[in-house]
Amino acid sequence: SGSATRYDFSQGTTLPACSYVITHTGAGKDGDWDTVEGISTGDGGYFGAMNTTDYAQGAACGACVELSYQGKQVVITIVDECPIGSNPKCTKGHIDLSRKAIRQLQPNAGLEDLSGVAWRYVACPAAGNVKARLHPNASGGWQPVILENSVYPLQSVTLNGAVAHRSGNAVGGNAWAADGQNPPFAVHAVDVTGSALDATFSGGSSLLDLGKQFACQ
Repeated sequence: SGSATRYDFSQGTTLPACSYVITHTGAGKDGDWDTVEGISTGDGGYFGAMNTTDYAQGAACGACVELSYQGKQVVITIVDECPIGSNPKCTKGHIDLSRKAIRQLQPNAGLEDLSGVAWRYVACPAAGNVKARLHPNASGGWQPVILENSVYPLQSVTLNGAVAHRSGNAVGGNAWAADGQNPPFAVHAVDVTGSALDATFSGGSSLLDLGKQFACQ
C-alpha cells in the first residue's frame, strides 16, 4: 500500500538516477509524454521514480511495478529515484509516476496526489534481448556499463571477471563499474531471481543488442 504523484522531466531532470537516456521531454501536457529508451512498458512512457528507501541505492532500477488504484492498473519500469531529501512526499511506499502512467490510474489531471495505491513488483514484459551501453558521462578509466531491457532488476555484475559495483545515486544506480576495467567487456550479470547472462560488450554510448536474454541457471 502506498501513494503516487506525477512528475515530468521538464521540472528539471536531465538524467534519471538509473541512467536511462531520455528520448523525449514533453511540454508538461497530456499527449506530449516523456519517454526513455530501453524499457518495455508503455513504449518508453510508463515509468516511475521510487522513493529513497525502496530505491535502495539503485537496487530497484529496472524493476517493473504493477500499480492498482480504484479498479485501474498500470505496469511501469523504475528508472529514477524520488529523493526524500528534496521531496517530503518520497517516504517509503511512494512512487512518482510519469504523466502517461498516472493517467492510466487517474485520468483527471486535477487529481494527481493519489493515496491508497497498491503496488507490487512483477516481471517486466521485455521483448527481445538485453541491451547495453556505457554511461553517458563515461570517460578515461571510468567506464560503467548499463544493462537494459531485462525481465528483472540486476543483483550482481562482473566485467572481465572483476566484481563491478553500482556507481551510486549521483552517477547512476544502474551503472556498473569495475576498477581498472575498460571495454571490450566480458559481462556476467545475475538478476534477483538468480538467472544469468553472459555476453560480450564492445562499448559505446548507443544501445547495443547483446543477442540474448537472461536464462535460468
